Amino acid sequence: MKWICTLLAGIVLGFTAQAQRAAGLRVSADGLGGLVQFPLRGNLNIEAQANAGGIFSGTGKSYTLAGLLKSWVPLPDKSWSFYFGLGVHGGVWDPGYVIEGDNIVYRATEIAPVAGVDGLAGIEYRLPGSDLSISADYRPAINLLGRVDYFPHNAFGIGLKLYFD
Repeated sequence: MKWICTLLAGIVLGFTAQAQRAAGLRVSADGLGGLVQFPLRGNLNIEAQANAGGIFSGTGKSYTLAGLLKSWVPLPDKSWSFYFGLGVHGGVWDPGYVIEGDNIVYRATEIAPVAGVDGLAGIEYRLPGSDLSISADYRPAINLLGRVDYFPHNAFGIGLKLYFD
């Protein structure tokens, strides 16, 4: 997990000098997070997220960092863009339960490290004449290290970003 954190830190620090940076918040049904975004080339950018999941529900808790490579597709109305991408996440997760056979058994908190891959698809609306944008996206994730499983926290989200030109 240390190599994932080192990779994410290197990506973030390596692109801080780029123009069109953005910072914002992403809220989901079960959690929230902060994000920073840096352009790479053309319609590609890197987004780093720090997320807290499960804080609004009783399905366990998670604290993760994610790094996403995003591609933007401008729509005919320049205020709208579609985006999609892939990334990785790492952090800690307590699912709040254990599956034994066909039964879900609840237990005391047991936080474990996790790391995995993420997908991303969404749409963004940049307010005309403003540096603000609003987005809605789906970010499914699968843990490949720790408890190998679909990672349910922060999958659907609404975001608010402030662009820095």
